[in-house]
Amino acid sequence: MDVIVKSDEKKKRQSDIVLVNNAGLYKKCDLGTNLWCLLFGGFVPIFKGDFKISLIYFIPVILSNMIFDEISAFIVMAGFTIFFIFNYNKMRIKNLLKKGYYPATEDDKQILIKEKIIYS
Repeated sequence: MDVIVKSDEKKKRQSDIVLVNNAGLYKKCDLGTNLWCLLFGGFVPIFKGDFKISLIYFIPVILSNMIFDEISAFIVMAGFTIFFIFNYNKMRIKNLLKKGYYPATEDDKQILIKEKIIYS
């Protein structure tokens, strides 16, 4: 006879990371792709307060619009958007770690080590 045990705790997705700083402020971060970047491009970092990361997106896009014709500028913008879809969440976590945040639990730390965002 199988016994089914139900847990009252919500199961945490593998891609959810919780970071905390010394003041006790928690930030929930996702790993993996960020499809909001597909829709909103470089505005996603602005919405989350990552102005440095948004500059990484907007400066090349604006320069390509000034230097190249419309088609080439669109290709540059599409390339940076695709780059952001796959890399923005890791960039955000690394910036938060530099600002003094650290993984809230040992599970979060192990996920960050597995994803090669932090080492040991």
